[in-house]
Amino acid sequence: MPSHKRPHPEEGNINSLVQKAIASADAPTLRKALLQIYATNPICQSEIHKAFVVEEAGTSEIPAKKQRRQRYAACAQCHKQFDTELNMAPGQEKACITHPGELEVDIDHFPDDDDVRELGAAAFEMKTDWRIADFPEAFTWNCCDGIADSAPCVQGRHSTTWKKRIIKEQSPQRPLVQGPYYV
Repeated sequence: MPSHKRPHPEEGNINSLVQKAIASADAPTLRKALLQIYATNPICQSEIHKAFVVEEAGTSEIPAKKQRRQRYAACAQCHKQFDTELNMAPGQEKACITHPGELEVDIDHFPDDDDVRELGAAAFEMKTDWRIADFPEAFTWNCCDGIADSAPCVQGRHSTTWKKRIIKEQSPQRPLVQGPYYV
């Protein structure tokens, strides 16, 4: 009969405390801790490798050589993190939804803004400027003519490199369109 070791009453509290500490830590702290554990513990090193690195069979020219790549990556198009293992799976064809174009500003919408009057579009940091959120109608995507807060107009697979997509309109109402798929 197998012996069942009962956990020490304090053990559950410590596990719970560690789980809470991990859940409340910010991303840089977690990365630093994970890298430190990876550098100092061979058993953990192996587990971390399995979790973050994908090994593929070698090519036909070099069958014994394994290709390695990272498991998780940031999409260069929509900027979301994605699992490279799942990216080519069925159902992921439309996972990346984005505007492939750039925002253009109607400077006439800001007649009293001296920065806009003097600098034009150069007055805006298009990713962070507060005016984009407050006045989306003053900004137009050059890829679809939608205003700043309009739904993305192109969908496809995630990609680690920016690739200009071919936009094909599917109906006169300019719905979400599908571009070629990239990995």
